[in-house]
Amino acid sequence: MNIGKNCRSMLLRRKEIAQSVIELRLTMAEAARIYGVRAKIVASWIEHYCKEGRQGILDCSARLR
Repeated sequence: MNIGKNCRSMLLRRKEIAQSVIELRLTMAEAARIYGVRAKIVASWIEHYCKEGRQGILDCSARLR
């Protein structure tokens, strides 16, 4: 996988967002507002994280599908 210069920090942020919803019980809308992304993107990252763990977040695009 080709990782861009900003991607490494984004991967950590994706994991942080997913864990904040799963463990801290934030809603997807709250997490999206706090982290400055769309709720649909938060939902996608959580789905990938729950299915495949950290690897799922590494492999998913930041673009909306």
